[in-house]
Amino acid sequence: MNEEEIRETIKDFKYYTEESKRLYASLGSDAGIDIFSMNIGSSKREDQIRRKLEKMDRKMTALLRALEEAGLTDKEWSIVDCAMEGMSPRKIAPKFNCSHHTIQRHFDSACGKLAEYLDAG
Repeated sequence: MNEEEIRETIKDFKYYTEESKRLYASLGSDAGIDIFSMNIGSSKREDQIRRKLEKMDRKMTALLRALEEAGLTDKEWSIVDCAMEGMSPRKIAPKFNCSHHTIQRHFDSACGKLAEYLDAG
């Protein structure tokens, strides 16, 4: 993933999580169960859902692995965590007693570190 994809994945993380739950439910499966190894039919719709889930899972897994290993500062980690919850820099700023510009700089720094980590790996 490049830096822009990382930004989008972080910003869409909440959506991905909610969408994954919805897609798992549409297959009649609880979230967290490995539906890829289950034999639940092979309708065209189910195959489309599986492919979409696999793509989302790959992005989320890569992002979470990078978050754990990329060497983010505590503040960067906290800001990324808030962004993953769907918060904008303006909504995050009061939590850290700083401007949204400062939050954006920390977010940019975190995304750069994540991109660098993923490029190296």
